[in-house]
Amino acid sequence: MPRMRRLPVAQFTRFVAVGVLNTSFSYMVYAIGLAFGFHFAFANLIAMVSGTLFSFVTQGRLVFNHRGFGRYGRFLSIWVCIWLFNVALVGALMAFLDIGAYVAGAIALVPMVVLSFALQRLWVFAPVTRT
Repeated sequence: MPRMRRLPVAQFTRFVAVGVLNTSFSYMVYAIGLAFGFHFAFANLIAMVSGTLFSFVTQGRLVFNHRGFGRYGRFLSIWVCIWLFNVALVGALMAFLDIGAYVAGAIALVPMVVLSFALQRLWVFAPVTRT
């Protein structure tokens, strides 16, 4: 039976701290988009696009000790999936819980953070193993 690797506490702590910064930035852009009258999906798209470069650099450097842009394609591909999931989740929360886009967007942040960490750790910034 393969042994599971332990999650480094320091890395998780840095991810949460940097994630708060990145999430705050993205949510601020999202809220500004809503304030300008954009549909929640478009406001979300603007927030994701502007936040991906910021997040790639901060997560890569401060959490996963990665420099350069060689894995940016992987990073963008996971964020396309995350954005689609986020739009579906926000829409579902609005429809089923009868809440507004601001609150639904805030609630959706929790699963987005968990999904983002898992995908970045396991695929985007995973150490390259040579065989």
